[in-house]
Amino acid sequence: MLEAFVTKGFLPLQEVAHWRVPGKEFPQPCPNEVVSFLTFHERALGYPALWFLRGLLNEWRRELQHLNLTGVLHIAGFVTVCEAFLRMDPHADLFWLFFSGRAMADWSSAAIASVGGFALQRKPRVGVKGHNG
Repeated sequence: MLEAFVTKGFLPLQEVAHWRVPGKEFPQPCPNEVVSFLTFHERALGYPALWFLRGLLNEWRRELQHLNLTGVLHIAGFVTVCEAFLRMDPHADLFWLFFSGRAMADWSSAAIASVGGFALQRKPRVGVKGHNG
């Protein structure tokens, strides 16, 4: 299956990216490794990802698998608004005006859940009156 992904261009050659297939256990990355899922690569979220996304992940000290689906949606929507409507590159300072993030602990420990354990949410609008005054 992975060879088919290489042929389709979803994955780089193994000699280039040095990817490996985990065993039957839950993925446990070695130092300097990143967990990635085939569905990420099918949807162009493989590495190298957009510099903005890499910067956010680096700032949070997280990997792509830590984001939950809502977080991925918020980032994708923000990038789309910046690039398509505002005609500007996405910027982290602008992102933080609208969103906040927090780590969600795994049920069995106090550590962040290894998959989907970092949530983003839109910040409430403070000091803005509704349409009715």
